[in-house]
Amino acid sequence: MDTNTYALIAPEGSLAFKRGVPSARMWADVDPHFGVFSGFTLTMPSRHGAHGMRGYTAACSARHPESYAPNETAKRVMTALGAPEQPWFGNLVLCGELAGDTGSLDLCGLTKEQQERIRNLHAGAGSAQ
Repeated sequence: MDTNTYALIAPEGSLAFKRGVPSARMWADVDPHFGVFSGFTLTMPSRHGAHGMRGYTAACSARHPESYAPNETAKRVMTALGAPEQPWFGNLVLCGELAGDTGSLDLCGLTKEQQERIRNLHAGAGSAQ
């Protein structure tokens, strides 16, 4: 399993799977303009090794529409993943999350199953446009 993959959903609707969790490249994909990001847990990892999922977006994206285009595809994918329906702006990055031995939450790559789920939701979101 590739344990270092994250998903990037861009405002124009594209989906890319990239390597590097966490890395400077991943953070630059989240917010290429100001480098300030906000993270949120979509699904909690279990203490028994099951992966959770975490999302990241630019922290100031809704306040700077001149720099961050609306991301309708991300809105549809996030709603399908169980997030509240709300506008999304700029890039959305999704990665995995594991529970550490000390109770900490550690970033990791998406599992193959998570990647496939995102791919399927993205395909459905694109057909809804």
